[in-house]
Amino acid sequence: MQEEYYASMGMPTNLRSLGVEEDKLEKLALDCSRNKTRTLIGYRPLAYEDVLEIFRMAY
Repeated sequence: MQEEYYASMGMPTNLRSLGVEEDKLEKLALDCSRNKTRTLIGYRPLAYEDVLEIFRMAY
């Protein structure tokens, strides 16, 4: 539903539409986790594997 709304305004709705190449997802997750040395805190702690999975779902 939200995806359709954003698409109707011409906004990107996934990483692919932003021009991110699939083979760059691991690099993005590594950068986000500072080479697997940092866990993002929040509602649920996110380690490298979690971030990579989110990026794959957003692709």
